[in-house]
Amino acid sequence: MSRRNAGGPHTLAYGVTTITLPVLEAVLPDGTVFQTGGKESDLPGYDLTGLLTGSEGTMALVTKIIVRVMRQPELVKTALAVYDSAEDAGRTVAEITARAITPSR
Repeated sequence: MSRRNAGGPHTLAYGVTTITLPVLEAVLPDGTVFQTGGKESDLPGYDLTGLLTGSEGTMALVTKIIVRVMRQPELVKTALAVYDSAEDAGRTVAEITARAITPSR
Protein backbone atom coordinates (compact mmCIF):
# COMPACT_ATOMS: atom_id res chain seq x y z
CA MET A 1 0.00 0.00 0.00
CA SER A 2 1.49 3.35 -0.95
CA ARG A 3 1.70 6.39 1.29
CA ARG A 4 -1.14 8.35 -0.25
CA ASN A 5 -2.15 10.80 2.43
CA ALA A 6 -1.90 14.50 3.18
CA GLY A 7 1.22 16.03 1.71
CA GLY A 8 0.89 19.28 -0.18
CA PRO A 9 3.71 21.64 -1.15
CA HIS A 10 5.89 20.79 1.88
CA THR A 11 6.24 17.13 0.90
CA LEU A 12 9.63 17.50 -0.80
CA ALA A 13 11.30 18.85 2.34
CA TYR A 14 9.34 17.12 5.07
CA GLY A 15 7.63 14.09 3.52
CA VAL A 16 3.98 13.09 3.75
CA THR A 17 2.00 13.12 6.98
CA THR A 18 2.89 9.55 7.97
CA ILE A 19 6.58 10.51 8.13
CA THR A 20 5.80 12.77 11.09
CA LEU A 21 3.31 10.31 12.65
CA PRO A 22 5.30 7.11 13.18
CA VAL A 23 2.82 5.57 15.66
CA LEU A 24 -0.96 5.81 16.03
CA GLU A 25 -3.23 4.08 18.54
CA ALA A 26 -6.83 3.79 17.40
CA VAL A 27 -10.16 2.25 18.37
CA LEU A 28 -12.40 0.52 15.83
CA PRO A 29 -16.21 0.79 15.99
CA ASP A 30 -16.38 -2.63 17.71
CA GLY A 31 -14.10 -1.39 20.54
CA THR A 32 -10.92 -3.10 19.33
CA VAL A 33 -7.83 -1.04 20.25
CA PHE A 34 -4.79 -1.35 17.98
CA GLN A 35 -1.50 0.39 17.22
CA THR A 36 0.08 1.14 13.86
CA GLY A 37 3.68 1.82 12.93
CA GLY A 38 6.72 1.69 15.15
CA LYS A 39 10.19 3.16 15.68
CA GLU A 40 11.38 1.84 12.33
CA SER A 41 10.17 3.41 9.11
CA ASP A 42 8.85 1.47 6.11
CA LEU A 43 7.77 -1.59 8.05
CA PRO A 44 6.62 -4.58 5.98
CA GLY A 45 2.91 -5.04 5.38
CA TYR A 46 0.09 -2.60 4.88
CA ASP A 47 0.60 1.08 5.67
CA LEU A 48 -2.17 1.33 8.27
CA THR A 49 -0.85 4.67 9.54
CA GLY A 50 -1.22 6.11 6.04
CA LEU A 51 -4.64 4.53 5.67
CA LEU A 52 -5.91 5.98 8.96
CA THR A 53 -4.34 9.37 8.29
CA GLY A 54 -5.85 9.51 4.82
CA SER A 55 -9.28 8.45 6.07
CA GLU A 56 -9.44 11.56 8.28
CA GLY A 57 -11.23 9.84 11.14
CA THR A 58 -13.82 7.88 9.17
CA MET A 59 -12.34 4.41 9.85
CA ALA A 60 -11.34 4.60 13.51
CA LEU A 61 -11.04 6.95 16.46
CA VAL A 62 -7.37 7.84 16.98
CA THR A 63 -6.65 7.93 20.72
CA LYS A 64 -2.86 8.37 20.77
CA ILE A 65 -0.37 9.89 18.36
CA ILE A 66 3.40 9.83 18.60
CA VAL A 67 4.78 12.76 16.62
CA ARG A 68 8.24 12.99 15.08
CA VAL A 69 9.48 16.54 15.64
CA MET A 70 11.63 17.96 12.87
CA ARG A 71 14.02 20.86 13.23
CA GLN A 72 13.45 24.08 11.38
CA PRO A 73 15.75 24.85 8.46
CA GLU A 74 18.78 27.01 9.21
CA LEU A 75 18.03 29.38 6.35
CA VAL A 76 14.91 30.17 4.38
CA LYS A 77 14.85 32.33 1.25
CA THR A 78 11.96 33.03 -1.08
CA ALA A 79 12.31 33.00 -4.86
CA LEU A 80 9.90 33.33 -7.76
CA ALA A 81 10.71 32.02 -11.20
CA VAL A 82 8.67 32.18 -14.40
CA TYR A 83 9.26 29.66 -17.20
CA ASP A 84 8.16 29.32 -20.79
CA SER A 85 7.79 25.55 -20.48
CA ALA A 86 7.31 22.83 -17.92
CA GLU A 87 10.52 21.20 -19.17
CA ASP A 88 12.56 24.31 -18.28
CA ALA A 89 10.99 24.39 -14.82
CA GLY A 90 11.74 20.69 -14.36
CA ARG A 91 15.40 21.18 -15.31
CA THR A 92 15.69 23.94 -12.70
CA VAL A 93 14.20 21.72 -9.98
CA ALA A 94 16.61 18.94 -10.95
CA GLU A 95 19.56 21.33 -10.76
CA ILE A 96 18.49 22.69 -7.36
CA THR A 97 18.16 19.20 -5.86
CA ALA A 98 21.43 18.10 -7.50
CA ARG A 99 23.14 20.85 -5.50
CA ALA A 100 21.73 19.36 -2.26
CA ILE A 101 19.32 22.27 -1.78
CA THR A 102 15.96 21.02 -0.54
CA PRO A 103 13.12 23.43 -1.26
CA SER A 104 10.51 23.63 1.48
CA ARG A 105 7.80 23.91 -1.18
